[in-house]
Amino acid sequence: MDYKTSSLTSSNRVSFFNAISKEIEKWWAKVDYSVNKVGDVFSIFFGETEWRFKITQYVPFEKIKWNCITANHVHEGLENILEEWLNTDVKRYIKEDEDKNYHYS
Repeated sequence: MDYKTSSLTSSNRVSFFNAISKEIEKWWAKVDYSVNKVGDVFSIFFGETEWRFKITQYVPFEKIKWNCITANHVHEGLENILEEWLNTDVKRYIKEDEDKNYHYS
């Protein structure tokens, strides 16, 4: 199953890229490492839940791709989701339109 979305941001491409590579804890959850290059690995934590990602694509201020290499999704009341994100790619692309607005998808 694929999920895709696109949004317009008032941020510039540098600030947005830094948010999705170095400042994840400011908008999503606790992390153990900020990323700077292909091959970097980091984890995101929600209580007992941990997703570990490896950076497989890194083009500063244009695109980044995370691949989930470890999934430990713990959510009370939900069964069979422990490895739900395993091998999932999270991709972010930043594009500028003709009006100098930045879109990410």
